[in-house]
Amino acid sequence: MSTLRRAQREVTRQRLEEAALAVFAEAGFSSATIDQIAARADVSRATFYFHFPSKVDVVAALLAERRPAVAEFYSRLDEAVATRRLENVEAWIKDALADFDKNATLMSATHQIAAADPEHLARLGAGFRHIAHMPKLTSACPPEHQAALEFRLNLMVALLDRTWTRLKSPDLDPVLPPQDVRRTLAEIFMATLSYFGNGSA
Repeated sequence: MSTLRRAQREVTRQRLEEAALAVFAEAGFSSATIDQIAARADVSRATFYFHFPSKVDVVAALLAERRPAVAEFYSRLDEAVATRRLENVEAWIKDALADFDKNATLMSATHQIAAADPEHLARLGAGFRHIAHMPKLTSACPPEHQAALEFRLNLMVALLDRTWTRLKSPDLDPVLPPQDVRRTLAEIFMATLSYFGNGSA
C-alpha cells in the first residue's frame, strides 16, 4: 500500500471516529446507527465496515487512543499516593473527574455497552492494567499481596467512575457538595491504596 493511500485511510478512519462521537452525543450509543455515522462522515456504509466491524469497535478504538493519557493519569496518582498527602490525592481526583467531563460522550458509550452486554467490557479494556502505571505503589507492596493491591486499585477505578456517573445524573440530588465528594474519595483512595505501602499488609 502506498504512503498516500495509507494516509487517506487514516484520515477516513479519523473522520468516522469523530462522526461516531458526534452521533453518540446526539442520539446515545444504543440508538445511534451505522447509517447515521457514515452519513455524518460523508462516506458509504461499506466504508464504515471497511474500518470497523461494529459500533463497539469504534468505541474500542477511541479508548485505545486514550490509553497513553490514562496511563499518564495513573502515573500521577502513583506520585500523589506516594506523598501520603491527602490534598495531593484530592487534586488528582479533581483532575480525573474533569477529564471524565471532557470525555463524557465516550464514557457514556462505554457504560451503555457494558449495560447491554457485559462481555463487551472486557474487549474495551483488553490489555490495559492501571496498576502497571503505578510503580512506586507496587514496589512498596510485597509480591504475595500484588494481586490484592491490583484488586483494590480496580475497585477504586470503578468507584471513581460510579461517582462521576452519579454526579452527572439529572435525576439525583447531590448528597454532598462537589468539594466534599472529592475529599471523601481522596480519603477512601488513601486508606485503600496506602495500606500496602506502610507495612500493614
